[in-house]
Amino acid sequence: MESVTGYLRILNDLKQTRDRQHILEEYYLKVKDILQETRAISRQEKDDFLTGAVECIEDLKNQRYTVLIAGETSAGKSSLINLLLNDHVLPTCITQNTLTICEISYGVKKKAVVHFSKQTGKPPKILKESEFDKIKEYIEKPTEDEHWCERIEIKIPNLLLKGGVVIVDSPAIGDSEHVSQIVLKYLPQAYAFIYVINSTNAGGLQEDRLLRIVGEWSKLYKEEKRCGITAESALFVCNKWDEVERQSNQAERDDLQKHIIDKLRKKIPELDEKSQLIKMSVFTAAQVQDKFNVMSDDLNSLIDGLQRLLPLSIERKTEYFYYWITGQLCNLSDQVKGEMRNAKRNGEERRKAREELEVKLDKLKQGIPIREIEDAISNHVKHLCGKMTSYLQSEDVRSRFCTWSAGDLPQIDDRHKTNVTKIKQTYSRCIEERFQTFLQNWENREKHFTKVYDDLDERFHRGFFDFEKDIRAIDRVLIGDSEDEFKSFEIRPGRLFSPLDTRMKKILVVTGAIFMPVLFSVGLAAGFLSAPVFAFMVIEKHLKERQLINDSCQALTELSKEFLEAFINNEVLAHVWDKFSEQTDRIASIKRCHQQLITKYEQKCKDLTGSEDESRDKEIVEKNGPLHAKLQEMNETLMFDAIQNGIQVMYPSCQIDARILRCNETEFLGGGSYGEVFKGRFTPPGHARKDVAVKKPREVPHPSNVAAFLQEAAMLKQLEHKHIVTFYGVAMDVRDHKLLSLSLVFELCTDSLKNHIFKDDSCIPWKTANAAADTIQWTKQILDALEFIHGNGIVHRNLKLDNILISKHKHIKVAGLGLANFKNRMTGTMCGTTLYVAPEVHEDKPYDTKVDMYSFGLMMWEMWFGERVFSELKSPVAQKEFFRGIKDENYRPQTPRSDGRFVPNPPPAQWTELMTSCWHTEPCLRRTATECKTIIKEIKHQHVK
Repeated sequence: MESVTGYLRILNDLKQTRDRQHILEEYYLKVKDILQETRAISRQEKDDFLTGAVECIEDLKNQRYTVLIAGETSAGKSSLINLLLNDHVLPTCITQNTLTICEISYGVKKKAVVHFSKQTGKPPKILKESEFDKIKEYIEKPTEDEHWCERIEIKIPNLLLKGGVVIVDSPAIGDSEHVSQIVLKYLPQAYAFIYVINSTNAGGLQEDRLLRIVGEWSKLYKEEKRCGITAESALFVCNKWDEVERQSNQAERDDLQKHIIDKLRKKIPELDEKSQLIKMSVFTAAQVQDKFNVMSDDLNSLIDGLQRLLPLSIERKTEYFYYWITGQLCNLSDQVKGEMRNAKRNGEERRKAREELEVKLDKLKQGIPIREIEDAISNHVKHLCGKMTSYLQSEDVRSRFCTWSAGDLPQIDDRHKTNVTKIKQTYSRCIEERFQTFLQNWENREKHFTKVYDDLDERFHRGFFDFEKDIRAIDRVLIGDSEDEFKSFEIRPGRLFSPLDTRMKKILVVTGAIFMPVLFSVGLAAGFLSAPVFAFMVIEKHLKERQLINDSCQALTELSKEFLEAFINNEVLAHVWDKFSEQTDRIASIKRCHQQLITKYEQKCKDLTGSEDESRDKEIVEKNGPLHAKLQEMNETLMFDAIQNGIQVMYPSCQIDARILRCNETEFLGGGSYGEVFKGRFTPPGHARKDVAVKKPREVPHPSNVAAFLQEAAMLKQLEHKHIVTFYGVAMDVRDHKLLSLSLVFELCTDSLKNHIFKDDSCIPWKTANAAADTIQWTKQILDALEFIHGNGIVHRNLKLDNILISKHKHIKVAGLGLANFKNRMTGTMCGTTLYVAPEVHEDKPYDTKVDMYSFGLMMWEMWFGERVFSELKSPVAQKEFFRGIKDENYRPQTPRSDGRFVPNPPPAQWTELMTSCWHTEPCLRRTATECKTIIKEIKHQHVK
């Protein structure tokens, strides 16, 4: 059957992903052997490495792959699980809300183990296959029943489960406040998360239900030790879509789908609806499976989704181990290098080094970022308490919260209508849910907590880079003199992250990975405010049993008033502080790490001026030299071995498996000094095959430069904008620690703007007045891209019409970003095509984003006049004069002469003024991309109808 093939694909992918881990274990053993043989590294450093490595390896060896399935009551979770397993394992149509968890895993024979509540003290009960019909009875038992069971383990002989997959059916979301606690137990173990949406129920996305589990899920992203879950680790199954199709027209279905996607994206900004959202009918798919023994398209999509998700968490954990071990190798290498460096110092040099280190250590001890974050949290809590109290005390809220009509009353089962205990529980939950809705609607409208979380995230970013700066400054004293080697990454919050170079990985290691959430995007939005659970004990004190039964509206009104008053008077502060538990836990971890770093560096400080022994110092240099070289070489070879084994070595991931890339070298697209470009086909995971441009460089980077090349590739991966050519990644052929070839994979465009304009007079405004409209629009799109690039601290450095492409939809796409870099690291390095290079670059001066604006001014001239700038320069001698003219004589393009075949259409005065201001000799007098956009909009308004 097709499902067997699907399961085999999943199991094969899991095995291949697991097999990649062996290379990391090999390097761990190599480093372990080195540590046992050397005294150059402290006992504490050795213990830290060995302990951390064992934890990582144990985690990677786990072969239990939990798929957590959640959803609302009647969404069809159990039916979906039965469909996936092609076996009627779980009962459907459960009439009683349940808190029982069902775990389904592999067993040679069918059996179930019922685990009763711990309070009962009952031993587990085993059900044979013939007794499986009793599972429904146990699941339906309420928590107060003496036979209520917390968990049912189900074992079945199933191919998918044989590979270690465990399917967990969680209680229906929204049934109880205890549900979140139950689900939370399984979330850290989950390799994939499937949320089943009841599409017929107003889109199936209830604020208090979906957010309940997504809120817990998001916390896992922000833990210090990454569990492997990412924003891609979820599938959302829109079940009962066949009913939606029967009951609505196409426009209504499109609106519903958009509603679901928009609502999900608010909580998961990185959601990819094409691969993570599946519309299906579980009932129809099961019928097809039963009748024809084949998988429906819907089920096939679900299997494909699982095939993509399950290996994903293993890959992320493997990548984390790689980042960790490379950071450790850098740290150990630095320990050895520091010992050697100090051994070469004389007494006076040691004293000076210690004095310098003490100054830098004093700065670290101040812990200014920690105090600033703590103060900010306290101030935010005080401010939010005031806002929340004012909101809840308003007459409008009091009136709406405490008013109950017959239509608002919760439904109570006929069996419990005289059961006071059951009524109390139901009313308690009902008021909780109303209060939850009030709080959440207030936050959705005002975004008070969201804004505060954003502010604190920004402060944690700044705090990380402040610590990173301090640690690099200390390391520079201990280890090396090179400013470049220890230069800090001055990346502001909200800008692109610097890809993880080896030293950044070291910083993560020495800070205990507490800043991991700062460097890795979590892909989830904050903003879920849970309701307090405390005020319902007042029921017995304030309401008589008769009132609960006979006058429900009045009972709920009185309860609501008591609840609201109790919360406002006693619980607001505790409730708000609880919303910052994650931030306070993180700052507590940072404080512990901060103190450990201080203790470590204080010892290093003492060691600098320890006893001088010439013979011992000579021995340190002789022994540590080869060891230092060996550790550095090991880190480099580890990178090549990881690449060869398919492990992503940079963040964000930008390596492409060569097996999903096809390049046809007969379809030549172009070439230049850098290399040649061919048409190719690329199949990203979870997506359809697409045509791409494959750039093959003439020369591959030297082994020592591969890491720097990958950092730049990872930086390009982050530049996602509608007017920038999409960079999919790089495919590499690595063997024997050598990079044999590589291919850069980009979005395929139809032509360059230069060819489009220069080969057709109807596209040149100088010759055809009607062409001005397109030219002005293209200019605005180029500026959109430049504004984004510059806003992220990047300088293009190679801007010219050859690198401005046109997509198949006729949109501008800026390309040629291979020479781009972070602007704060710009030196006087000559880059780009010489005709478009700004004067300050010719003079080898430091430069910034204004060099791109100079090139942009020249492109404006070319776009209007349809000629290459400085085309009058024919000979090498003339070019030398040109360079001098650019620097000393303000030589710039001139208005061309008409050949008489057309009536010239000069550019508007505003265009000319903008163009000439962009190519001004003084960078400070050139306009920014944002300023240019404003002027271009004015030109468009005045000159384009």
